[in-house]
Amino acid sequence: MHREHRRHGYGGAITVAAAAVLRELGSSSAIVCAPSSRVGAVATYRSAGFRPLPEVWDRCRSGTARAPSAGPPLNGTGATND
Repeated sequence: MHREHRRHGYGGAITVAAAAVLRELGSSSAIVCAPSSRVGAVATYRSAGFRPLPEVWDRCRSGTARAPSAGPPLNGTGATND
C-alpha cells in the first residue's frame, strides 16, 4: 500500500470485507501469506483474525531445502469485530 494511505485502517477494512464475502460464498477459512518482514501487513492480518501457522520449508529441484520466500502463512476465519 502506498505510504500516504498506510495506518488509516484501509487494509484491515479490505481484509475483513474480503473474508466476509468468502464466508457468504461458503468458505469456512482463508489463508493469506506475507513475508514476516512486512510487519504492517502481518499486523493487519492478525488484527483481522488471522493467526500465524508454522513455517514450511520448500524443496528445490536440486533437493536442497530453502526457507519460504513469503514467510509463514496466516490462517483464520477473518473474524470481524462485531
